[in-house]
Amino acid sequence: MKCNIFTYLICSRLTAEEARIRKCKGRVFAMRDEPEVARVWLPKYDFPGLAMTRAFGDFCLKEFGLISVPDIFYRRITDVDEFVVLATDGIWDVLSNEKVVEIMSCCPTRSCTARTLVESAVKAWRSKYPTSRVDDYAAVCLFLNSNDSTASTTYLEVNIPSPEQDEGPVKDDFPGLDRSSTVRVDNNVLGESKNEASEVDAKKEL
Repeated sequence: MKCNIFTYLICSRLTAEEARIRKCKGRVFAMRDEPEVARVWLPKYDFPGLAMTRAFGDFCLKEFGLISVPDIFYRRITDVDEFVVLATDGIWDVLSNEKVVEIMSCCPTRSCTARTLVESAVKAWRSKYPTSRVDDYAAVCLFLNSNDSTASTTYLEVNIPSPEQDEGPVKDDFPGLDRSSTVRVDNNVLGESKNEASEVDAKKEL
């Protein structure tokens, strides 16, 4: 079975995305324990460490290159296309496209594909990042063969912390913004930057 990539993850690893962030005075660099994940940071202190360059929320980075304009792709569906998988970045961070197709093909029923995909990603994440909080996962598996009575669209979202870090949702100094593991917070830096965080909060209230 051949895998066709419809879209790609828009993140700071892309040259154009990184250039926009830097042009707007934002910073891009990876953490030592995640050298392959380039993250977006505010100009003056190490926060929030967003693993993507386009988002609806994360307003603290809007002035520093973060945008919410999507790239749009069109593809003509043919008879050889069997299914479409829509998934969040946490899944693609630990599962290759080929592995996702393999998991989809091995599921006994279509109704369990999204759950199986997410559970496989959780297992792979804990193996790859044993000391990090497990990412939030969402997956939609859409089967294109409408002649099959078992064709269905399935959705599953989980937020499972790793055993080492079962302390609940990560919160930052910006009211109303709950963070998943796609955001990294350096507590030492934040502790030294309370005045700067207060200035940002005051600016938001204005």
